[in-house]
Amino acid sequence: MLQFIIKGLRSILSIIIITAIFLIALIFIKICSGNSFILANVPILNDIHNIINIDIPTQRITEEEKLYLGKKKELLFKIALLADSEGGWENLGRAVDKAKDLSVNAIFFLGDLTRWGEKEDLLQGREILSKSGITTIIIPGDHDLAASVSAGDEGGREIFNEVFKDSDILVNVAKEYNIEGYKFIFLDNSANFSPLTEEELKWFKKEVQSSDFVILSQPLYHSTNYRIMGIVDGEKISSVYIQGQELLSWIRESNVKAVISADQHIYSNLPDNIKHNLRHIVIGALVPNSIEEIRNPQAPRFGVLEVYSDGSFKVEDVVL
Repeated sequence: MLQFIIKGLRSILSIIIITAIFLIALIFIKICSGNSFILANVPILNDIHNIINIDIPTQRITEEEKLYLGKKKELLFKIALLADSEGGWENLGRAVDKAKDLSVNAIFFLGDLTRWGEKEDLLQGREILSKSGITTIIIPGDHDLAASVSAGDEGGREIFNEVFKDSDILVNVAKEYNIEGYKFIFLDNSANFSPLTEEELKWFKKEVQSSDFVILSQPLYHSTNYRIMGIVDGEKISSVYIQGQELLSWIRESNVKAVISADQHIYSNLPDNIKHNLRHIVIGALVPNSIEEIRNPQAPRFGVLEVYSDGSFKVEDVVL
């Protein structure tokens, strides 16, 4: 008998709780009846409305809100970011073909096209890049300077410049590229032991203030990988390192969205440790591994930068 009474009380209590919830919802509807957006977008309130026939406005949002919410960000352009093929011509060709399939607007090559910068290798790399038919901009990496340096060219760019001077590929040592109102500036900081010239520094300091993206051979910052401008195999080259940090300070003072570089052979996309809306993006390498030597800790890859009409951007890591 007692158990029957307890069960009955529980049933009555459940009915009271459900009724209370219903009444609270009803009060909430009446209080918020002026807010059509809330009421019309909460399914349970609409269900209650259907039951009790409360007159809730049917227009969910204003026409102005519809216009705003209806705007979709549009893709403005795509740029393929290639680097560190180091004579891996098959992978370079595959990357160029893939970039064409992705309908990129331009190809940027961020250094180390070859292993040692010999003229024959640079010519072969140039031929593969030229076949794309897409606007292509290249800056050298430290490997591309090696043969020139060995031949006594202190700057290291003699052979590289000779190969590309009459080609349809643009060599941007300290230049800019503009597309859809966005400005990219390129700076060749590939020389491990040679500081930039005063002219290059002056140019960069001025141009970075009106730039959106900075393209370099070597990174200026990384939270864990210390292969950055001015540090070679763990050794700090003071004159070069100081310049790299100076470049970084100017970038932090600007509205640059991202610094994009290569050379580390590992893809990464990290926020700056001081200016958190500034990204440091390092593009992975195209160089293949062999039985004799491991040159790439990741599968061969490249990046694709996408920039949108709302000012946002992303870099996709494309594995071959």
